[in-house]
Amino acid sequence: MRITQRSKRHTTFLALTTIAVSTLIILGGCATQGPSTPQGIEQRAENARTEIDHKNVASMYEQQAGIDKESSEKHRRLALTYAKSWTPAPPWNNRGGTVPKGNPMMVRHCENLANLYAQASKANFELATEHRRAATGDYK
Repeated sequence: MRITQRSKRHTTFLALTTIAVSTLIILGGCATQGPSTPQGIEQRAENARTEIDHKNVASMYEQQAGIDKESSEKHRRLALTYAKSWTPAPPWNNRGGTVPKGNPMMVRHCENLANLYAQASKANFELATEHRRAATGDYK
């Protein structure tokens, strides 16, 4: 079978299109922004004087801890997906077919974010606990 110049260009175009789409999926799958703090929490924490104030601040920290925990779990799943991913072999590869190509950079990126979100979740939960203690006056 004779491969024409047009056939080569078509194959190259498909390969580049596949790479471009894969890149968009990869970049869209993982956020680069780390954990955030609930808006206005610092001010509320500084001004908390009453039991209700401290309970409200504790609730905000607990809510953020839950969000951060979910983000951590999501990034752990993404890391596993990237570690198991299969990438089509480029047309210039003589073997053809598929080549196992876990993406180590994306795996590390997602694992780092997962750890960062897990630490943020733990810290927010601890802050919520301290505000609950402040609300009840339980500082034994």
